[in-house]
Amino acid sequence: MPPQENGNPQPQWALYDVAGAALAARGPRVEARPKPGIPPWVGHLLHRWSRKKVILVVEDIHDLRELLAFVLEREGYMVHSACDGRAGLQAAKALRPDLILLNFLMPVMDGLTALQSLKNDPFISHLKVVMYSASTGIERLALQYGAMDFLQTPFDAQTLLLRVGKALAE
Repeated sequence: MPPQENGNPQPQWALYDVAGAALAARGPRVEARPKPGIPPWVGHLLHRWSRKKVILVVEDIHDLRELLAFVLEREGYMVHSACDGRAGLQAAKALRPDLILLNFLMPVMDGLTALQSLKNDPFISHLKVVMYSASTGIERLALQYGAMDFLQTPFDAQTLLLRVGKALAE
């Protein structure tokens, strides 16, 4: 169901207008980049103390990364982000997030390669991954490689939050 304003349904793209204005007012975010020499367990302990669920968003398009973070943070999640599959793997090792939201088409390392590398690493293979893409025919591969769920883009905030909540509950 589309967002409601004054009891009237709003088109799905209305979310982007509202989020865009809020993002402009909020200012830039800091990307999650593991620092050399900091053991991976430090990030794991820090987010466990916060009692918030931690989500790592791996997306190469800056504005979309910001929009996803905005929607998730408004629901009370702690969000970290990475701009490609390789940076996403490094962040996953350092942060040990509760969930990884992973795009398919990215430079440096695509989402399927990152997912396969993640699932082959015994230290992070247990991490939950929800993959998304506008490309057709990727869903079967994503689930076969170990993703818990797959979102076909475009999707709205309500669908995103529903699927994230479901993945975190499993």
